[in-house]
Amino acid sequence: MEELKWDKDGKFLIESENYEVPGTREVPNDFRVTLLPNSKNSCNVASSKPCGESPHSMSISVVLALKNAIAASRKEHGLEEWFQIILPLTRERVRMACGDVIKLNQSEL
Repeated sequence: MEELKWDKDGKFLIESENYEVPGTREVPNDFRVTLLPNSKNSCNVASSKPCGESPHSMSISVVLALKNAIAASRKEHGLEEWFQIILPLTRERVRMACGDVIKLNQSEL
């Protein structure tokens, strides 16, 4: 999710030209999908399980993985104290949370 921003004149600011929509080249060459054989669920198609909340519930794993990556970056740069994650986790927020040389130089400007 992108954070929407406007300048002081109300002009919409977004870096949409840098966004690349995933395409068919991101799918592995060898991509195999199978259904669970001999499933006991006879009410659904091919005995499949419903999947409604799972994608929404599992999306937090992306946030937690990014938080762990940010914490690792901060640790490499001697910043092991608590830090806050603000959602949505935009590229800018992840970059600034890392606490690396680029972030430290920004505060000197």
